[in-house]
Amino acid sequence: MDKEPVIIFSDVTKIYPLGAGDVVALNHLSLEIGRGEFIAIMGPSGSGKSTLLNIIGCLDTPTSGEVIIDGRNIRTMSDDQLTELRRDVLGFIFQQFNLILLLNAFENVQYPLILKTGETGGTDRCGEVLTAVGLTPDLWHHRPGQLSGGQQQRVAIARALVNDPEIMLCDEPTGNLDTKTGTAIMDLLTMLCREQGKTIVMVTHDPRTAEYADRIILIEDGKIRKEP
Repeated sequence: MDKEPVIIFSDVTKIYPLGAGDVVALNHLSLEIGRGEFIAIMGPSGSGKSTLLNIIGCLDTPTSGEVIIDGRNIRTMSDDQLTELRRDVLGFIFQQFNLILLLNAFENVQYPLILKTGETGGTDRCGEVLTAVGLTPDLWHHRPGQLSGGQQQRVAIARALVNDPEIMLCDEPTGNLDTKTGTAIMDLLTMLCREQGKTIVMVTHDPRTAEYADRIILIEDGKIRKEP
């Protein structure tokens, strides 16, 4: 890998203590992802894919080992610092879209900006990212229930982009979409990587979706099986 690493996992283990016995979700995993790379993470159910994505997203912390995100060691950061990292460096795109049903498309995109600045401005930026993801202005004031699945996913991507994150984390971003719409969404994510230099880390079970990535990481039993 010739790109500067923006995500580094060094000998990372994640153990969930349960009554029936400890579950080892990640097992001494080491990994580097370069700035501007498009990575697909694949593996069977329970292999550790979601745990890996959650730790990159600072939604979980490792039991042992070191995790460096954009030059910062997440194990040494306070809750407030982790919140800022999630808000300013990371963008999240989910299979279920996770839009706020009472807000229209524009307001959903504006919401992260309000959380960041404490102000209700930023309307130009919201319009800019909605246009960039291909959602026409006549749809901006529709609530999620009035939009198709593909339109909702475009709103979700615009929301993830509004704070201009370095890293975008995608959990099955086409899982609820038909093939044609899924292809359009993957073309959009590829454009964001190639033209805007976003680092994209995507969990997927679909080999066709994974083909969009620069590199496929296969995880099994909490370990990387191989790195093509």
